[in-house]
Amino acid sequence: MIGDKIAELRKQNGMSQEELADRMGISRQSVSKWESGQSQPEIEKLLQLSELFHVSTDYLLKEDTMPTVAKATVQEEEPVKETVYEEPEDHDPMDDWKETIKKTFTARQQEEGVYILRKDEAENYMQAREDKAKDVSLGVMECVASPVPVIILGTLADIMGQNGSDAMPVLGVAVMFALIAHAVSRFIKAGSYTKPYDFLEKTPFIPEYAAEDRIIEECERMAVEKTSYVRTGVMEFIMSIIPILVTAAIVKNDEWVGVIGVPLMFLLVADGVRRCVMAGHYSGTIKRLLQKEEFHIETKRNVDLKELYWTLVTAAYFLYSALTKSWGISWIIWVIAGIAFPFVEKITNNHTDS
Repeated sequence: MIGDKIAELRKQNGMSQEELADRMGISRQSVSKWESGQSQPEIEKLLQLSELFHVSTDYLLKEDTMPTVAKATVQEEEPVKETVYEEPEDHDPMDDWKETIKKTFTARQQEEGVYILRKDEAENYMQAREDKAKDVSLGVMECVASPVPVIILGTLADIMGQNGSDAMPVLGVAVMFALIAHAVSRFIKAGSYTKPYDFLEKTPFIPEYAAEDRIIEECERMAVEKTSYVRTGVMEFIMSIIPILVTAAIVKNDEWVGVIGVPLMFLLVADGVRRCVMAGHYSGTIKRLLQKEEFHIETKRNVDLKELYWTLVTAAYFLYSALTKSWGISWIIWVIAGIAFPFVEKITNNHTDS
């Protein structure tokens, strides 16, 4: 195997995987994958290996060829003479390599109906998912925080009494609907980001060698950020009651709690929900790129029920708040939705598997 030959040549020359990776301009993980047989070097890297170890590409590609020199050297001041296996003039060993790769991909496509994902496509898709996550999370945050103007202006109107203006509560409602309208525009715009890549959620794919390392690197980054978002979001949910307690203790006036404490509570909850939504999108992106759970190459489905989750939560929030007039307590729906989201994912995953 080519991986065994790379490992043998590297050890003969006293090089570690890190040293070989530095000389090749790649990551150590790529060298490790070559040697373990998980992936194979691209053509240009194959030529670079040939020059570095002073062996022919034919030796690297074919199992029945052996170099005549027991130990190659990469030191330029002591060049090693070697006998190179000579191919007929009209034969290029790279043609064998290209044909092997082509046949492998073609066979897998015909057998499994998979799509070969290029590096540029993978990078564009990951960026589109990132942009979508930001817009959706900010839109949800605006929806959660939208009652704040109503609460502030309505409470101020009550405090001011006859000196207040009857238009203040109306102005608060107008601002609330403006925030909701802006949030809806974010949702619509966010849906267009990943539209060109919808087929990746329904079609099994295999990333090119060049795309594989990039996908793994991005998934590792998103996993770390996802944990951070969840941790911070839960902290904000728990701390959201603090502004009310502090305002009540300092101001000694319950009416001013509605002007200061309650709005701050809403803003903390809104940002906590935003972070949970971001974490959910990161989790979804990782599963899509690595094709896990409901996006597994064998179990991809046509409809993703979770895409409707936050839309339904938003509708439930406004419906309940409008019917009960309990804007001061209905925010708890978002806390419950954020906590329940992982369980909804699990339930939908089990439904897909069955």
